[in-house]
Amino acid sequence: MAPRRPPAPPDSNLAVPVLLLIVFVSLIGFGVVIPLLPFYASVFDASPWQVTLMFASFSAGQFLGELTWGRLSDRIGRRPVLLITILASAAGYVALAYSPTIWIAILVRGLAGFFSGNISTIQGYIVDVTPPERLPGRLGLVGGAFGVGFVVGPWLGGVLARPELGPPASIRRCWWRRGSAWRRPSASSPSCARACGTKRPSSAAGRGRSPPCTKPGPTPSCGG
Repeated sequence: MAPRRPPAPPDSNLAVPVLLLIVFVSLIGFGVVIPLLPFYASVFDASPWQVTLMFASFSAGQFLGELTWGRLSDRIGRRPVLLITILASAAGYVALAYSPTIWIAILVRGLAGFFSGNISTIQGYIVDVTPPERLPGRLGLVGGAFGVGFVVGPWLGGVLARPELGPPASIRRCWWRRGSAWRRPSASSPSCARACGTKRPSSAAGRGRSPPCTKPGPTPSCGG
């Protein structure tokens, strides 16, 4: 006599939309910084490879997160893993907004990607709550949410970008950490000149030591 097939898990009409929303938001987090990459390069005086590394660190962290959170969800359950990853991802996005240097931004971006690597956990959750006859369709919805989030992320980042709100960026642009001391770039720095409203010295004037980056007026945004 053939063994009896275990009963299908109870279907949940509420869990699936919530899980699809999580997938959608995770992919928005991947693409939302794409329109902002030039601003990060300007604010942090970052080279192209550093900005590329910041963008790629999210995907690298997400790859490691998929391997970690999928296995952990099999041991402690899907819901605890999803709660941990959602809260940690939100904290990562906040930390990215206040990153003082490009290297901190790279680290934060990688950690945000690691905690966003919960797609395997979501797929496991959908398998748990979906009858076998409805499983292919719901897994297809996961792919659809994946694609829509990837499209909406860059669009949302471009719409919400506010380059005119620049004083904090101007301050960070004129200060960066090198070694163990905080230093100011000189007025010959293109980004400092943009931030302070000054002009770069000519080649003849710039042969000597460049003057510090200062901005006249009551609000010294770049130090004096």
